[in-house]
Amino acid sequence: MKKIEIDEAEPRMLDNSYLQGHIYASYQQLVGVFGQPKAGIEEGVVTVEWALRLYSPEEDRTVHATIYDWKSGMSPESNTKWNVGGFNWDALDFVSQAIEESQNG
Repeated sequence: MKKIEIDEAEPRMLDNSYLQGHIYASYQQLVGVFGQPKAGIEEGVVTVEWALRLYSPEEDRTVHATIYDWKSGMSPESNTKWNVGGFNWDALDFVSQAIEESQNG
């Protein structure tokens, strides 16, 4: 199992990224894994967002990803379905792996 290292990414590194899929997790779980999100990104569209640089030493690969609440219509604390953005499906894979690793210790 690969170990994912997590850092905050410069938002400009994610310009032109797009939806890669969804994850199901609580807001508290995401904060526990990825830290505090940026708030108030785009009123009525995205209320919180994580911009991430995820690195796998085993693969010597870096993937940039975002996690955000696109038009969820609920508070972030109540949300459990999150969009994952990136440049390819690796973004979804690395985000999912980081969450799984946090659950397995």
